[in-house]
Amino acid sequence: MGWLNNPSARLTDWHRILGGEKLQRGIMPSDIDGVIESNGHFLVFEVKRPGEETSVGQEIMLRALSKISIFTVVKIELDTDGDVRTALKYGEPSGSPMNPGVLKASIRGWIDRHS
Repeated sequence: MGWLNNPSARLTDWHRILGGEKLQRGIMPSDIDGVIESNGHFLVFEVKRPGEETSVGQEIMLRALSKISIFTVVKIELDTDGDVRTALKYGEPSGSPMNPGVLKASIRGWIDRHS
């Protein structure tokens, strides 16, 4: 199966793009799964499949973004059917878990606040 035909493969293979080498201090580019921009504010989404872990570097990036006032960062965990199991907003006590209904209402509220 080819790299792009593998449903579990990353769309951007930075290891391949960089010729198999990491950058200084082991740094590699990371990705974000979704972003909404509204009036200079950014709602960032990271989505994980069941059992998929956030890499240390990506976790550092998401936490750093969440500390910048123009960014709101939400990590969404899917169930085995691809539906939202839970979502966590970085920077809130205990991650503030949200079910799908609360997540949708939170997104709409964020858009209203930044429109």
